[in-house]
Amino acid sequence: MDKYLMYLRKSRSDDPNETVEQVLAKHERILQNYASAMLDQKIPEECIYREVVSGETIEDRPEIKRLFELMQSNTIKGVLVVDCQRLSRGDLIDCGTILQNFKYTNTLIVTPKKTFDLSNEYDYKSVKSELMAGSDYLDYMKTIMQRGTLQSVLEGNYLPTRTPFGYKKVKEGKKRQYLVPDPETAPFLKMIYEKFLEGYSPYAIGTMLDDLGIKPFMSEHWHERTIKKILSNEVYTGCIVWNRCKVEKRIVNGKVKKVRVPQKKPIIVHETHEALITQEMFDRVQSLMASKSTKVNMSKELKNPYAGLLKCKLCGRSMRYLGKFGRNVERYDCSGRKYCNNMSTNASVVDNAIIEELKKYLEDYKIKITKTDEEQIKEKKSMIEELKKNLEKIDNKKERVYEFLEDGTYTKDMFAERLNKLELEKKKMQKSIDKIRLSIPNKEEWKEQYINLHEAIDMLKDPEISAKTKNIFLKSFIKVIYFEKHDRDSSSPKQGPVTESDNVKIEIILK
Repeated sequence: MDKYLMYLRKSRSDDPNETVEQVLAKHERILQNYASAMLDQKIPEECIYREVVSGETIEDRPEIKRLFELMQSNTIKGVLVVDCQRLSRGDLIDCGTILQNFKYTNTLIVTPKKTFDLSNEYDYKSVKSELMAGSDYLDYMKTIMQRGTLQSVLEGNYLPTRTPFGYKKVKEGKKRQYLVPDPETAPFLKMIYEKFLEGYSPYAIGTMLDDLGIKPFMSEHWHERTIKKILSNEVYTGCIVWNRCKVEKRIVNGKVKKVRVPQKKPIIVHETHEALITQEMFDRVQSLMASKSTKVNMSKELKNPYAGLLKCKLCGRSMRYLGKFGRNVERYDCSGRKYCNNMSTNASVVDNAIIEELKKYLEDYKIKITKTDEEQIKEKKSMIEELKKNLEKIDNKKERVYEFLEDGTYTKDMFAERLNKLELEKKKMQKSIDKIRLSIPNKEEWKEQYINLHEAIDMLKDPEISAKTKNIFLKSFIKVIYFEKHDRDSSSPKQGPVTESDNVKIEIILK
């Protein structure tokens, strides 16, 4: 039997009052009925790709990328979609990518209205025309939405989702939303500006607020970065600043990526809400911040091989790399040390502890590779096949439930109850399949991880390899490294710096 895949995605043209799940379920029902009637088969769950993210481009949509990878195996007869534009409404590059993938893998695009074979010149032109029309529609809709957003801002509406500290967002009807002072936090907002002008640092101001029991919106404690953002936000002078940064597509290392680009002339709408500070005070603060700005470190060489990987086990913040700066050795400490009890330690201790943890993984993978039971693999695959057959039986029962509703055997309440039970049963069975599938040993992946671990250990032992090279390689297969230390190390000056410690605990999570 020919193998077909199904691709589901919500579009802007769908009912905005329906959730993504409701739209996808409706389209799945339409396509399953079509598959039963015209293809003499039901599309199994593992062949259904549901795109729940709202990405405009192929790069932003993981499910369609998985779909294309499977199509390249040349085992897929066709892909079912409600209409061709569900595949993409992206730019010309995306349209070309879709056309190439379907044409050169000889995969059909199957819709309830028509089946397209892109090896046929007329079908190719027809699909190309539909995709281009979808791209034009997307550009048009984005332009209309941007105009509406700009008009709303010019009318004085505050659109950002986050409300600035010191204010509350008030809504009037469906269109009007503006800021009003929050009686509980507005006085402390003024205090932040006043204390900074008195000479207090952002760090000291944050400590004051913590001592007073005043919390920021998004965290438990104040960070100096948060204080600096507040001190540089014009919203407190009674105006709205829009389009300060614009998301643009740029070519980065040969790939199209979205980057935030600061705009030379952001849109400023004055007197949209009550000001908490005067323009004069705001200008004085900006001048003082500019005069206190620290010198930029011109050396951009990465010193920390675990940048973005090493996290505090206690609070989850990043571990900071501290150079010598008058000390004898480099060290690591928690960036939230003010509130965290995790202790700092020498960089060499961290290196050796991570190497030892990688060695444990290395030994585990060695045992897995040499002692994998092939019979166990076959048994689990057989279990999956049995569960898939049960899934098909549930789908057949669902079809009969629909038939019973149509011929009057079931009332609407009976239909809803029975269908809900079958859906729950199906989800439970699918979870069992996923669980068994994840437990099936994968020797090839294990061998790759074994090689990665070996290479990582050798790299960490080699001082000639740069921290940047080490960091890039470690990030390719390590998700996070957790650090924990509660007790101080004891050493005498004669013995030299501590390089190993039983007090340090390292936990490595692989990808």
